[in-house]
Amino acid sequence: MSYEETNMKSDVENEFLSVEKGQEWNSFFNAIRDECSRIYDYTSLEAKKPKNKDLNRYRDVYPYDHSRIILSRGPTDYINANLVVVDKAKRKYILTQGPLPQTTSHFWLMIWDQNCRAIVMLNRIIEKHVIKCHQYWPTADHSGEESSIICNDVNLKVTNISEEKNSCYTTTKLRFHFKYDKQEAAPPRILFFALQTFKNAIVDSYRLEDMKTGEQREVIHYHCTTWPDFGVPQSPTAFLKFLYAVRASGALDNAGPTVVHCSAGIGRSGTFCLVDSCLVMIQDMKLTNIVVKDILIEMRKYRMGLIQTWGQLRFSYLAIIKGIDKAELENGCPDDADEVNEVESEDEAPPLPPPRNESLHHREGVVKNGKVVSV
Repeated sequence: MSYEETNMKSDVENEFLSVEKGQEWNSFFNAIRDECSRIYDYTSLEAKKPKNKDLNRYRDVYPYDHSRIILSRGPTDYINANLVVVDKAKRKYILTQGPLPQTTSHFWLMIWDQNCRAIVMLNRIIEKHVIKCHQYWPTADHSGEESSIICNDVNLKVTNISEEKNSCYTTTKLRFHFKYDKQEAAPPRILFFALQTFKNAIVDSYRLEDMKTGEQREVIHYHCTTWPDFGVPQSPTAFLKFLYAVRASGALDNAGPTVVHCSAGIGRSGTFCLVDSCLVMIQDMKLTNIVVKDILIEMRKYRMGLIQTWGQLRFSYLAIIKGIDKAELENGCPDDADEVNEVESEDEAPPLPPPRNESLHHREGVVKNGKVVSV
């Protein structure tokens, strides 16, 4: 570590220990929430319009109007997503909910509109028997037939065309393209061409192509599969290796913002972005006097409720402190000692969450005996 990084680690550790020693994480977290409620009075009028009701996964998680992403075409310009800007870190993220069946095409249109080059997915499709996100990409069809999904409202077709496996990862090829009316401007075509599956993460690569201009873009999809809802990863090291894998691709440094989502797009997503931004400021920007709490409050200006529990906030500090010693973490898959056991993570009891209306159950249902049922 450099002298500056050593000092910053000491500052963040002191900030952490001042709360840890007094076991004051709950009150510390609540104080941040209360301060944001006091200083921010942003509206979410668009999200609450009757026509957009079924486009929101949760009834109490809405995008602010001033920072919401506006779609360029299609049946609606609304999507539950916000642009979050961290100026000091020179980072831009789009934080969004896990797509619903009826918003999958909106999600892919947003990727094209905003010139996004990376998607970070931090949830599993089903968690504790509840559907947390619609599967918005096609799975491999091992029968040899092509597997596709079609988004008719934006004329998008997504096709899985091949899959290759080795001992460390799986490589899958998909083809994405839009059907379009010849009398209208041609929308983009999206080609997916690679996927890597690690023990606790899946990495997909996509190529986007505009069928009219021939413009092509590459999008990488990182899927962390072992982070429980309202909870934290089992260790900072495993999380940081996932973060550094995302960074190593260069995806976070491109012109377009990185899309980050979990189920609601605030808890796990906020944790990921806070840790990444703080480490960029400390390691790359060499900034001093970084106060983690203040960075989180600034981020909450763009999307409500980022980081949902005191446990996630505490984990953010631990990951930042560990991440300053980045040399031992940046390369390779997580060591066996750092891997997260998926079954244990699913059953582990996270810190008690704040009240949240589980409207997701009404949007997609819960899974019982292998079947989706409404509640």
